[in-house]
Amino acid sequence: MVEYGHFKENLSAKTLLTCELKLAFRPLDLMSKWQRCGLTADFVSQFETIGQSHIRTKNVLSTIMNELLENAVKFSCDKTQFVDIHITADDTKIRIEVTNNADKQDTDTLKSFLKLFFSKDFDVDTFFMKQVEKGENVGYGEGSQLGFYTMTHNYQGHLSARIEKTEMANVYKVTIAIELEKESAHDHQN
Repeated sequence: MVEYGHFKENLSAKTLLTCELKLAFRPLDLMSKWQRCGLTADFVSQFETIGQSHIRTKNVLSTIMNELLENAVKFSCDKTQFVDIHITADDTKIRIEVTNNADKQDTDTLKSFLKLFFSKDFDVDTFFMKQVEKGENVGYGEGSQLGFYTMTHNYQGHLSARIEKTEMANVYKVTIAIELEKESAHDHQN
């Protein structure tokens, strides 16, 4: 098992959760009905922010959820296996975890990217400019990774990842997590 960032299991057990939601999808279904990723993202953001009037918070959560879900669907190596979504929240934080199975090649390129992303020498502004110049996203390690940039830089999300070998040959369980301070989601300015 390899972890990047400060990966932890959901929010602290010492904290009273105000929300916990678990969903599971088969990528095959979401690939055939791509709009379901967006609808799921909107549902999660509405569910988490019910009773709140902060449109910006809903938009930030929907954007992050959509990014995580689309990547998990896109990079799932077996479209019949589930993509799992787990959202937890307390009074101050929201944590979104999305888990899928990925093949060795996609996992290796993701590991390379995450090693760079979490290195002390990583310069987010230089990274952004290089990726914009590079062009369209083609994979975890070969593409733009601008989704990671957006979630961490624009929305002040705290990214972490866990990659574990499964019992299947050349298949890895990949969990990407984003934790947001509720104030960051609310205060974000375009």
